[in-house]
Amino acid sequence: ELAKLTSLESLIFLYNGLGETIPSELAQLTSLVHLDFASNSLDGSIPSELAKLTSLQSLKLDRNDLDGSIPSEVGKLTSLMRLNFAANNLDGSIPSELAELSSLKSLNLVWNDFSGIIPTELCDLSTTFFLSANKDICPGSCGSSECCDQCYSPPN
Repeated sequence: ELAKLTSLESLIFLYNGLGETIPSELAQLTSLVHLDFASNSLDGSIPSELAKLTSLQSLKLDRNDLDGSIPSEVGKLTSLMRLNFAANNLDGSIPSELAELSSLKSLNLVWNDFSGIIPTELCDLSTTFFLSANKDICPGSCGSSECCDQCYSPPN
């Protein structure tokens, strides 16, 4: 039913206790500008189909139980200004395709289980943006790094 709302620009289900996977049918809502499913109990992976939401400016999936890696297709969301995947169970490496997000102003990746470090391509974005990440994935020393604005120790 939700997929029929093709003119919908904002979809916000903040603090609703949703405990399902993110439906791939959301990709049919091509007019979406804001998608916020923060602070729920969503599980499963981030659907790569979300890359079809080319008008999306804000994607907030923080504080859920999402796992798997960030789909490289997220790099196709070139209108994206705010991306928040903090406090999930995401793992793998951070895709270098995120550097294609030329409009990005804020990226929050803290409190996940990523491996490696933040790709240098992402650190070299020409726009000024704010990046929060765990200390172990920020290149250089945190605070003085040209990439990470805020660095956090992983939670115990």
